[in-house]
Amino acid sequence: MIEQDLGHATGTSHLLAEDSALQLFQIAALMLGNEQQAVSLVEETVAKVETDPCAEGTLAYLEARTLLVHIAVQRMAGLHPEAFAVPAIQAADAACIETDDLESAGLTGEQFGALIEGAGRAGMREWLERLAPALRAIFVLRAVAGQDGEQTAESLRQSGATGAQAWRRETVGAAYRQALCSLATCLMSSRTMLMPA
Repeated sequence: MIEQDLGHATGTSHLLAEDSALQLFQIAALMLGNEQQAVSLVEETVAKVETDPCAEGTLAYLEARTLLVHIAVQRMAGLHPEAFAVPAIQAADAACIETDDLESAGLTGEQFGALIEGAGRAGMREWLERLAPALRAIFVLRAVAGQDGEQTAESLRQSGATGAQAWRRETVGAAYRQALCSLATCLMSSRTMLMPA
């Protein structure tokens, strides 16, 4: 009986570790747009985690996610330093969607999961490739990594990019809504193309 419980506990922690690694890979791949770089980033991040993943799996994952996001944003800012300055948000863009949640783009959590993990993955990555680097980072940090507006602003400020110190919760919110507008438009046009005449 004890061996069975230990086996179950070991199996559960193994599944949690696999799930955590997959989530980290997903964040890295969506931010960097390159699966090989994403694998390298996850390996680098996991090697730096100080919390014991066997003893404290959730804390280790949160530490790894924080490190991964920090490194990914720095890499993106290193490749596109000017792109991380706070843009002037157009009033028309900001008015397209009024709230900071995925449902305002017409997506449920399940539908979004299908876009980043399932059949819609290729389309989602193509859409992300068309976003400006800062918008891409903001979208992934908010929608996938689960950061709020202030955490995302702090991630951008820590990037070291020129002009990134000006990011605030409000400017992140406006940029995120702009990305949601773009996603909603993309989803509507792809649904239109898929509908029979």
